[in-house]
Parts: sequence; structure tokens; C-alpha cells
Amino acid sequence: MAGCLINSVLSLATNLLPSIRASVQAPSSSSSNSNNSERGRARAFEEDLERLMRTLERIKATLYDAEEREIRDRSVKLWLKELKKVAYDAEDVLSEYRYEVTHVQLEARKTSEASGSHKRKKMEYIVQIPDGMVDRLKKIRSRFDEIANDREALHLRESDGVRRLNNKILRPPMGHMVDEANIFGRDAEINEVIDFLLSEKEKPFSVISIIGKGGIGKTTIAQLVYKEMKVTQCFDLFGWVCVSEEFDVVRLTKAIIESVPKAKNDSEAKNGLSECSSLQEELANSVKGKTILLVLDDVWNENQSLWELFRVPFKEAKLVRILVTTRNKKVADVMQTMTYFRPTNMPEDSCW
Repeated sequence: MAGCLINSVLSLATNLLPSIRASVQAPSSSSSNSNNSERGRARAFEEDLERLMRTLERIKATLYDAEEREIRDRSVKLWLKELKKVAYDAEDVLSEYRYEVTHVQLEARKTSEASGSHKRKKMEYIVQIPDGMVDRLKKIRSRFDEIANDREALHLRESDGVRRLNNKILRPPMGHMVDEANIFGRDAEINEVIDFLLSEKEKPFSVISIIGKGGIGKTTIAQLVYKEMKVTQCFDLFGWVCVSEEFDVVRLTKAIIESVPKAKNDSEAKNGLSECSSLQEELANSVKGKTILLVLDDVWNENQSLWELFRVPFKEAKLVRILVTTRNKKVADVMQTMTYFRPTNMPEDSCW
């Protein structure tokens, strides 16, 4: 969906803005023309990125209407195709800049460790913007402006994001509670998934995906695994989140903080967290040094960047096992699944 792609670009831009602003505001020697030049490029980059984000928010408000009309309206279909193409270009540019930020941060850390200073300091260095990147972002921003203007010509309606595609059947969100008295014929499969979860403990992070068509029992298997005593004894923290169509990193991070008891308790003193970076920092502090089992139920996301952004806080954990239910193997591949599990149809005697 185009909405997921636009959310990915917005999330990436939001997380990069602090680094860009720090480069604009970093002190420099008055005799350093190169530093002044870099600061000017950073300021231009910042202005174009902020304008781009405002444009994307306007486009985002019309996407639900556009995706409803895509099937029957060729001009809207072409508009969405162009939108996705430019969004991918924007994602590429921002990913390149994110690489530069990461590289500078690693070098600064090495320098700090070599000098024996382990105290965290406010970033006071300039992240150089690669040649041509300012012009590339400016062209992308101009193309997005044209796309935003075209939405008026197509008479696309703005939405609050609540409406969904009429041609999709949405299932209600499922929790981790399950009535075992009504479950038959899944013991062998449950034990197999548990073995996957508890094996290879030397790997700090792994994903196990349960893949299959709707109604085959993916969520039921996950529910029974989640409450199994052999599993609960092996992890410090547990979380269950129903994902569904839109892989909104901010919403999912909030949901995990609410789902994981320790994360919820630690965050009660901090009210009003809404920024992705603040929420992820809060979650990272809560899972630091812990073992955690997280179930992501009904995942549809095929965007690699969204997944990479989502998993950032879990790098602080000692051991992470993520159990995913999805209908699509491509989704499991994007999440870098270590083990794939496909439930079979129940035997006839269990069905009876």
C-alpha cells in the first residue's frame, strides 16, 4: 500500500531531522569556510525535508480515497504509481543520509573511547551531506509538490485515516487469551513451534513466522505457544500486538509498551510520549539486558525500511524471539525470518 510507503518516508525523515538540525547549529571556527559551506548545505537540506514532510502529510490525508478509487479509475491508478515511484526515490536519498549519520556517530564513539572519555556529549559535529544530495532532495520535493497539486485535479477527498478499503475483509484484532477447551489437533505443531523458539539460544535475535491462509489456525497456535509454561519460564518479558494492514511503527511501539508489563510500569512516569525516537528510547531502556518474547499477529508489511526501524529498540535486549503470524511469505522474508512454519489442515477426526 502507498500509505505504508509514505509512513516509512515520514518516519525516516522524522528520525533524521535532529541530526540535520545539529549539523546546522554546530559551532565552527570562523576561519573554516568548509564548515560554513557544509552548514549551508545542511540548512538547505533541512528546509527541503521539512517542506517535503508537510507535503507528504497532505498527500497522506487523501490516500484512503485514492486507494478505494484505484480499481475503477485509471487516472488515479497512474497517480498512485507515480507517488510510489517518487516515494521510493525519497526513501533512497534519506537512507543514504542515514548511513552517513551512522558512520559519523560510530567514528565519534571510537574517538571518545580512544581518548578515555565515556561520557555522552551533545553532538557537536557536522554530518557531511554527499555531493548532489541537496539537489536530489529538492527535485524529489518538487515532484511531490506536483503530485500534491494533482490530487485536487483528481478530486480526491481528504480523510482522517479511519476509513478502510471496501473490498478488503478486516478481521477483528485478536489478543493472547484463548479457550483451550475448544482447541483440537494442534499439539504436535505447538510443540514444534516451541522447539524453534527455545533452540539456538546463542542467537540474540530471531524471527519465527507462522505462514498460512486465513482461518487455518495461525493465531490459535501462537496463543497456545504464548501461554505454555515451558515458554513462560524462559523469558523475562512478554508482549502481544495485533498488527493488521498498516505497519505504523509509532502505534506498534506504543502497543508494545502497553503490552509488556515492565515497559508499561517504567513509562507511567513519562506522560505524552508521541515521537517515534522518544518511544523507541523508552522501549529500549525497558528491554535492556532482558530476554523477551514478542508476538506480532496478522502482519502484512512488505516494506524493509519499516521493519528495520521497528526493531531498533530490541538491540538493547539480551535475547529476542519474535513470533509472527502472516498470510504472505514475502512478509516473513522482509522480517528476515530464521524459521518458517506452515500449519496444515486439521485431520478429519480432530475436525469432528
